[in-house]
Amino acid sequence: MKKLMTTATAIVLLSTVMAQAAVDTRTLVEGLQADGYTVIEVKSGPNLVKIEAVKDGQKLENVYNRSTGEVVKSEIEPIGPGDDDLLDDRRQDRREDRREDRREDRRDDRQDDRDDDRDDDQNDDQDDDRDDDRDDSGDSDSSDSSDD
Repeated sequence: MKKLMTTATAIVLLSTVMAQAAVDTRTLVEGLQADGYTVIEVKSGPNLVKIEAVKDGQKLENVYNRSTGEVVKSEIEPIGPGDDDLLDDRRQDRREDRREDRREDRRDDRQDDRDDDRDDDQNDDQDDDRDDDRDDSGDSDSSDSSDD
């Protein structure tokens, strides 16, 4: 019950602040994060901003008038079967982020391999040039000695 009162107080404070200015979603999200909400989703439309946030098995849903900051709707309810979408979306986003990270790692590895191959080719070319220089200097020595 104490958590519910804390959350309700936070909503009232946020509502008061928001009534004084247009909706600042960054401030709202930072406030929710500071209050312990871990899953936060912001949906913005032309006139309204909807924020859903999850903490301790509870879902907070606030809808704000974009221009005035007025709270149009505010609800706190237990997470139910239909609310798993918010959590599932968050999980899906994390999975997609991990997949993209792995793709980037593979691209980086392939680029590193190409760079290594190019470096190896350059080193081989330099070694070949040195061998050719040695062969050329050896040939001129032997021709000089045969003239003597």
